[in-house]
Amino acid sequence: MDNLFCLTFYTWPNEDYRESFHIGVFRSCEEAARVEAYYRKRILGFKDYDCDADIKKIPVMDGIIEGVQKVYRFVGWNENEEYDEVDIIESGCYISEELAQKEMQQVQRKMPRREWVLNGHVIGRCDWENGFVRE
Repeated sequence: MDNLFCLTFYTWPNEDYRESFHIGVFRSCEEAARVEAYYRKRILGFKDYDCDADIKKIPVMDGIIEGVQKVYRFVGWNENEEYDEVDIIESGCYISEELAQKEMQQVQRKMPRREWVLNGHVIGRCDWENGFVRE
């Protein structure tokens, strides 16, 4: 089974809440680490605030990623009283959007959550390239 690597940054705007920033999905852990270092040195917000970063190995559920440019992942969550996302479920990566949708529907029946989304990710493309600002 092939794997991809997902880079996410986390900040703590207050002691009760952890804010997450999904940066991207990469072909290697080394590529994700290079992007992490770049964000820490050059990107607004990530260079200015104390951020934690996490690089997670994500299995590709339905094939080999060689030559594939885009993958799909689904996420489900509930919200607490402050509207923070809690009880988060994240899938592996799927090459087929149709299979990802089908698997998401099966998981929705087994593990109900208030909100669900199916995201497409271009491998190697970075989100949050303009950074963030806190007021």
